[in-house]
Amino acid sequence: MKGIPVTFIAYDGEEAVRKFRESSPRPQVMIMDYRMPIMDGVEAARTILSLEPDTKIIFVSADTGAREEAMKAGAAAFLEKPAGLKEIIDQVEKVMSQKSTIVK
Repeated sequence: MKGIPVTFIAYDGEEAVRKFRESSPRPQVMIMDYRMPIMDGVEAARTILSLEPDTKIIFVSADTGAREEAMKAGAAAFLEKPAGLKEIIDQVEKVMSQKSTIVK
């Protein structure tokens, strides 16, 4: 719709980390839920950010109690479900336009 490519879809946190590692180039932005089987979204986000600190992770979750934990783990944004496609795309564009604050 906006020309934003989808690199991969994962069905659990472990698969998300594996596919992230295998991606070339790696995605600049990831959309992730908190509640996922095998590895939750916060643990997956921490692992992904340890591999590529400039990756922007947007959580979309109905578990609003996870907002603080997700943000502490390094999330760029947290959207509450149900989030509409326009809201998600707007947030992707917003985090893509932000400069990294990570010093390498």
